[in-house]
Order: sequence, then C-alpha cells, then structure tokens
Amino acid sequence: KIDSGKKKHPCAGDIQFTKHDWAPGTGDELIEVAKRNGASAPGFNSKNLSIKSDTDTNHSQDETIVEIQTPQVFPADELWKSYELAKIDNWQAVDTTECVSKYVGREAVIVPGDPKNMKVTFIEDIFELEKIITDEN
Repeated sequence: KIDSGKKKHPCAGDIQFTKHDWAPGTGDELIEVAKRNGASAPGFNSKNLSIKSDTDTNHSQDETIVEIQTPQVFPADELWKSYELAKIDNWQAVDTTECVSKYVGREAVIVPGDPKNMKVTFIEDIFELEKIITDEN
C-alpha cells in the first residue's frame, strides 16, 4: 500500500513516514537513529525463519532472518523515489525497507523491536498473537 500522506513528528525534521505505519507514542528512537544513519526500522531475529546452509550439517553458519516491523523511517525523497520506481516496474515489496533498499540502495539500521508488535496477515498469526496474550496473563 502506498500512502501519499505525511506524518509530522516533533523530532522528525525532513524525515517522512508512511502514515499507515505510524502509531502514537512510537518512534522517537527510530527518528534519532534515522537522523544519524539515514534510515531505521524496528526488528528482531526471527525464531521461525532462517536460511539453512546446505553444506553445514551443524547449521553453525545458518543466517537468521530479521523480522522488520513498523514504523519504518526514511528520507522523504528516497522513500517516494523507491515507490515510484516500484510502481513503474510493477514490483511489490514485502515491506518498505525492501523497496527502499532495492531502488535507492538505502539499508535501514535495525533498532531492537518487540515480537509482540506483529502484523496479522495469516490465520496462524492470530493463533500466535493469542498465545502471546495468554502467556502474559
């Protein structure tokens, strides 16, 4: 989903956010990291996803996949350029970090996220969220 709206934040300056990814009370650390490094996003090492090495039977060289969360922070010009190029190519990213990385080469610095900040996409996600809520109570 491409959101053409702007979200202002007191610390933001010229950084623009995708409005649908922004929740009240989030983002101060992300904004500061993006100001210093160009882009940021919360994320965590997935317990469920990794790239297995075919030759390493002990899996000591497995690559852990980072699950990217929201909000994701990028310079406005790079964000919109990547969206426009993706639209021309008719290409859809898994998330905004993938799109910006592909089209403008900007890698977001990952700030430790919270596994409870999850996107519900599949029915299994509802069961996982239910388990998290039950375990907390």
